[in-house]
Amino acid sequence: MELLWANLEEEAHERACVKLLNDYILDPMGGGEPLEKEQALKLIEGLRKTPNVEILLASMEGEFVGLCTLFVNFSTFKQKPYFNLHDVIVSPEARGKGVGRSMLEHLIKEAKRRDYAKVTLEVREDNQGAQTLYQSLGFRESEPRMFFWSRML
Repeated sequence: MELLWANLEEEAHERACVKLLNDYILDPMGGGEPLEKEQALKLIEGLRKTPNVEILLASMEGEFVGLCTLFVNFSTFKQKPYFNLHDVIVSPEARGKGVGRSMLEHLIKEAKRRDYAKVTLEVREDNQGAQTLYQSLGFRESEPRMFFWSRML
């Protein structure tokens, strides 16, 4: 398995991001319709324009099979940057082969190398498989317990 930081100026990396996001959208956890061509272009354009986004890709046998989307934020309490892990996607054919674990171990190691304060993430309440993986890597529910809220615009 090879892990690399995506360069969205490379067409292969663009295609991998769109393909893997569509894999997630089509999964029962994603529950949506695949991106139309215009939406895919808007996605890549938006990611390119977002200075604090980093994307980790995993490949096996020349095929991209995993993706983590990370946003670099800043902790005012710790006075250090941190990663917010927004997406963890493993293609259906690569599940159960350690892709997710390898990507998470890599990004945790990278966060430590950069002297970041922490890695945060949100996970669906009904995604027990992901929760088990995250817990095995040391992730815990925040203390005090936090809620993830949003307001659609």
